[in-house]
Amino acid sequence: MITPIIHINGSAPANLKDSYDNAMYSLRDFTAAWERVEFNSRDYYVHEDPNAFKEAQLERAEMSENIRLVGEYINTIREALDDQSA
Repeated sequence: MITPIIHINGSAPANLKDSYDNAMYSLRDFTAAWERVEFNSRDYYVHEDPNAFKEAQLERAEMSENIRLVGEYINTIREALDDQSA
């Protein structure tokens, strides 16, 4: 993964770190809200497709994995920035 490099002509290190920290905090809040979304088969059984809920479960699992990957991406950048200021 290509991460930002702190250098004299680049963004201020504190700004970079703060923006990625804020993104992570926001993602954590979003993840908590996502997990609280009610997801129940009773909301899907009226579809004509009898596999609608099963397909919705797969879609939701894929979205949850994408959210996890975004967090991993942000954390990798945060760690790279921390390593450069050590």
